[in-house]
Amino acid sequence: MAVQLSPIGKMPLEIIHLIVFFLGQSTPDRKSTPYLKNLRLTWKPFKKPAEEILFHSVHLSLLMFHLEAFWIISKTPHLAIHVREIVWLENRRYQSDPVEEWLKTRQPPIPKNQITRVLDLFWEDDDIIDDYEEGSAIPAPDLITLGLKQLPRVATFVSYDMADWRLEPPKASDEYIFVVEAPYATEIPSEGFVRYLQPAMGHPESTVTSLVWKETLKPLEHPFSQAAFAGLTSIDIRFYELPQWKNMVDCLHAASNLEKLFLTSVHGHGRHIFQRICLKRWNCLTVVRFEGIGVSDDGLFDFVERHYTLNHLVVVRCSLGVKTKRRIQEMQRGIKTEFDADDGENQVQS
Repeated sequence: MAVQLSPIGKMPLEIIHLIVFFLGQSTPDRKSTPYLKNLRLTWKPFKKPAEEILFHSVHLSLLMFHLEAFWIISKTPHLAIHVREIVWLENRRYQSDPVEEWLKTRQPPIPKNQITRVLDLFWEDDDIIDDYEEGSAIPAPDLITLGLKQLPRVATFVSYDMADWRLEPPKASDEYIFVVEAPYATEIPSEGFVRYLQPAMGHPESTVTSLVWKETLKPLEHPFSQAAFAGLTSIDIRFYELPQWKNMVDCLHAASNLEKLFLTSVHGHGRHIFQRICLKRWNCLTVVRFEGIGVSDDGLFDFVERHYTLNHLVVVRCSLGVKTKRRIQEMQRGIKTEFDADDGENQVQS
């Protein structure tokens, strides 16, 4: 007897979502974005799950095409509802940057003649820009602020330096244009994440609960406010050298419901941070990772002893005594620990 297959249209939505997720995976022979685009246009039940994947994470910077895309997505409710993560690409200037004019050209954000190209990128009809007034040019800070208010489900902010591909000559005359404000007309603005996204994190109606902040150049000059950290439950800060903010630990402690704390100093020498962290207590902390921040033996033991909710501790690239490792592992609290072992291999105990 032949097996009769159920029509795909009668499958549960959960199965349809899994099909789209599987078909939308990138492979060595196929990039996921164009394939998801085609799935989205193929059949109506595929549309929503494909959009959930395509628009889950949105990149944002002061590059023209990032601002264009961000603005159009934020002004399109059926796309904005899927955005869960904003990835800020910091426009840093390396000492080796070429001094081409295109790298620092000033242009108004979202010029009208760019609309067609952006529509081609996001596969939308002309009606999504009906509210865009002819000749209007919203300043970048206002555009970002207004756009973030239209994204009701954003939960994560990520920030890291723009990849080196930005140093390559542009493929089109408008592709690598920076939007530079008047006070910074002579250089590419830095720390845009602090300047543009910090206010959104500190807003009373903010839905952001997770921060991933990567920095590879100089220490931060303009620290966050404590209000920006208040609603966070997960913080992952990875700097070349953790900045010596006077209020950095106070900002971390302002996240009263913090569950996950990851701190990494690539260059090391972060003892000034740990000396204050080990004196603090978070009531909900469950996972901690310290890497290269110069923990002290007694300070780490006291920190673990103080946090009864802790169930996973990772300490790597830190000078930690064998006795301290053993004391923590013998606390009989079921804490999973990961330390640098004496033989160079990772030591794990549940």
